[in-house]
Amino acid sequence: MPMKNWNRRKCTIAVFILVTAFFLTGRYSDMYNFNFLSATWDHTDTEGRAISQTDTEDRAISQTDTKGRAISQTDKDGRAISQTDTEGRAISQTDTEGRAISQTDTEGRAISQTDTDGSAINLACPWNGSSPPLGDTTKKKYEIHDLFRVKIPDFLPNYKNPCWRKSSSTNLVCLPYFHLIGFPKCGTTFTFSTMIGHPEVAKGKWKEPHWISRHRFEDSSHLQSYLDIFSPAARRIESNVSTDSHAGKKFHPIITGDGSASTAWHNPNWRNLPGNYNCTEPRVLTPHYIHHLNPSTKIIIVVRNPTDRIISGYNYFTPGHITAESFHQKMVDELRTFEDCCSKYSLRTCAYNDNIRLPIGLYHVFISDWMKVFPEDQILLVRLEDMHEDPYTMFSKIFQFLGLRHLSRSDLQEILKKSKMNDKEKKFQAKNETRRLLGDFYRPHNIQLSKFKIPIYI
Repeated sequence: MPMKNWNRRKCTIAVFILVTAFFLTGRYSDMYNFNFLSATWDHTDTEGRAISQTDTEDRAISQTDTKGRAISQTDKDGRAISQTDTEGRAISQTDTEGRAISQTDTEGRAISQTDTDGSAINLACPWNGSSPPLGDTTKKKYEIHDLFRVKIPDFLPNYKNPCWRKSSSTNLVCLPYFHLIGFPKCGTTFTFSTMIGHPEVAKGKWKEPHWISRHRFEDSSHLQSYLDIFSPAARRIESNVSTDSHAGKKFHPIITGDGSASTAWHNPNWRNLPGNYNCTEPRVLTPHYIHHLNPSTKIIIVVRNPTDRIISGYNYFTPGHITAESFHQKMVDELRTFEDCCSKYSLRTCAYNDNIRLPIGLYHVFISDWMKVFPEDQILLVRLEDMHEDPYTMFSKIFQFLGLRHLSRSDLQEILKKSKMNDKEKKFQAKNETRRLLGDFYRPHNIQLSKFKIPIYI
């Protein structure tokens, strides 16, 4: 080929490339651009808005919809930081470790969240049609009671009790070091009044706040209302200081506790709380909330022969006149109601039925739920019968469990003289027939207590 023709062909090719580049740049620059300075590819719509961006390793940096709203963003390692739907609402977010923090549906409602360890907690179970799905109005009403949304500051290291100072003031605020829980008429009043007689235990405003199980649903679950209950204890905790003779460091050894018996078993609103939506069995209960507030909480659970407990409970709590005959019929009716519940739902679901009091004596169900959340060395099981038979041994065991100094028999005897018991004159004596009925019902459940090393109630 002649040199002149070859040069002409090269010029033609060069012109074609330039024209094509100009054409592409002019017509399609609104769709594809490469920024040589930032080393990112930009994809834009016909109005010049960015649809997506990727880095040099083709990882997405951000995306927006046709209205210019961000659809997704990732960090420098290519992990998603946030996503929104077509209305610009967040669909998901992750923390710096790439774990999902929250997710919402197309209506912007929360679908899931994670605990402090990054473990996923789904807010709802798949609806199986066994009960009406939880309505949006109810979800909105109860979502403020989700204690997982509460962030707890780091506790002061020189305090034995979990305490911290509020950033807006110098006031010390404290959570309980222990929860003394149990079941109605199991002796928690006697136990708590004896425990606060120990010189290293400070009392809050009252023994049973019932805040976590009941009263927080009356005040939007604002944690400050709970902390205020322990303000007298916080003042005593702060004022009592000991000094390490070797290291010369100051330490505050006093502790306080919550003596609400209902904390053990009472979860009347579990179906309405995030984590339990549409569930036939509870997945998130009081133990999970207490663990979230303080994973190191000590739990003391007091039990009693369930037959004696329910008889005592009806004597104590039932207003008006009640006879042995009316009590027997009440137990027959409750047993029928419970059996009907178990024909439709699981034993565990029926144990949390707040409409009858018979299932409160299924101790193994409730204790198992606490054992699933707290390690064994943070839970102490106590029988009221053992406490009455040998109070010195049992309270020495409780004080040792809490890391309190040992008391002599004479010191404990002086405390016991001042201990309080909730006793009322009995309205009726249960019939033998009623005791046999209750004994037959509770027997298989009492046997289950043996796995917790509790002597079986016969």
